[in-house]
Amino acid sequence: DGLGIAGRRFTPAELQSYVQRRLQLPPHMAADSLQPPNEPVELVFDDAEPVRLILADGRAELVLAFRELTFGKKRFEQFKVHAFYLPVTDGIEAHLVRDGGLQIEGRMRTASRIRLHGVFTQVLNIDRPVPLLKLPPAGEPRLDGLMVTQLVLTDGWLGLAIGPDTAGPASGVAGAGALRTATVGRYLR
Repeated sequence: DGLGIAGRRFTPAELQSYVQRRLQLPPHMAADSLQPPNEPVELVFDDAEPVRLILADGRAELVLAFRELTFGKKRFEQFKVHAFYLPVTDGIEAHLVRDGGLQIEGRMRTASRIRLHGVFTQVLNIDRPVPLLKLPPAGEPRLDGLMVTQLVLTDGWLGLAIGPDTAGPASGVAGAGALRTATVGRYLR
């Protein structure tokens, strides 16, 4: 709701610029690898819950709800796109990486569903992870010897902990850091 996109009409470039400003993202985090569409594209988000992020059972589900999408001469109405993400850690970095195919929810013909899959597979590219941490520049001495030790997504919460890299340079075990991974699991009650 904080994005303020409910019911609004955007071109892809306008949406990218708007979200970048609203989330105060640096330019290098923008989706600059997207190819501009060959045909005119406009999208109108749904009035109710245009963007929803569900954190449960160790993964994140992104749901984008649209009232309308026009792509060239094609028009698609009242549909949702579901994308699933898994948490991945690498030392001091934590990302969400898309897991599996997209799901398109809505009443439409198979050809329309295939076309939407093609469009949103490019937009929510599996090779473009979503960073969870905004880190200082590389080589920041305050981060030496630290790693993500826990990353848990459950019951609407994302829990992330940073702690000492027990297999880092201080341990004297060369390459052992690669054997340690963050706990990615379900909270038990």
